Amino acid sequence: MPMVTAKAMKYKAGFMPIEEVYAFCEVMLGVFFDNCGDINEIVRSFWKSHEKKLKPFMLQKLTPDDVIISASPRFLFNGIAGRLNAGSIICTEIDEKNRKIGFLCYSQNKVKAFRESFGEDAVIDEFYTDNMNDMPLIRLAQKAFLVSGNDISPIA
Repeated sequence: MPMVTAKAMKYKAGFMPIEEVYAFCEVMLGVFFDNCGDINEIVRSFWKSHEKKLKPFMLQKLTPDDVIISASPRFLFNGIAGRLNAGSIICTEIDEKNRKIGFLCYSQNKVKAFRESFGEDAVIDEFYTDNMNDMPLIRLAQKAFLVSGNDISPIA
């Protein structure tokens, strides 16, 4: 468990290169699938206990023109997508059958996926994040904000 905690702290601080994130996620994905049983039940249970962590003030800001870009896997979003008002969700894609990451939506890959979905000239008017690993997207945004708890601070 100490390795998981250390990796999580490094990730949250924005100091984990994409190759290290990918390798760590592949290991954790194997552990997850080896131990999860019914993935749909796991996702339902996850959202039952974690939905309260979604910030109402952020959910109220979402419109059908908005895009959610997350490193979380699609199967996790499948459990809550209907309650989000965003028009599009770009996230990590998992090949569940082969237990492999198809696309890791992390750091510069988020920019790649955004550009592929919306074009090279697409503009991000406002960008909200809780993680400085999103620096590539922060740089693209006209305005960027760091969300920490219930606080929102502009990122210069």
